Amino acid sequence: MAFRCLATATSRLQTPSGNRSFEGSPDNQRGLDQSVPDNPVPPARVAPTKANWMSRHDVPVKAGSGASSASIGWDRPLQTFFVQVRRIKDGEEDCFLWEGTDYRALPTASDAIRLIEPFCTIPADLGQCLEIDRLKTSARPDGEHQIAARVFIDRLRGT
Repeated sequence: MAFRCLATATSRLQTPSGNRSFEGSPDNQRGLDQSVPDNPVPPARVAPTKANWMSRHDVPVKAGSGASSASIGWDRPLQTFFVQVRRIKDGEEDCFLWEGTDYRALPTASDAIRLIEPFCTIPADLGQCLEIDRLKTSARPDGEHQIAARVFIDRLRGT
């Protein structure tokens, strides 16, 4: 079974009052922006575009590993690879391994792959695909929301 790539991009929400951008602002991601209507029409799945800030690949899990699904990808604003491994717990999917949530936490594709290897069947070209994802976004400058998020994260860290 091959893995499938789901590219995540800056999405635009179609609302009765027009388009509203959600580009990584912590407030906007939580829906706290008061200019967004209570019942916006959800966006369709975002196809890969030039606006991609991160990638996500669903990787097949090994039978008997205890995992129900796993994802790996590149997060350009945080400059890190990330992994998520989930299992079914009490009838719901629970993420029991989630790494790469801090700035430069997993700097190489091999760091990320090493974390999911016990749970997944790793496709031969996964490392290459992840590196291509990283390179596709390397020349993109941070937008205003990414800059604000980085300042916020640095303040939380005390740096």
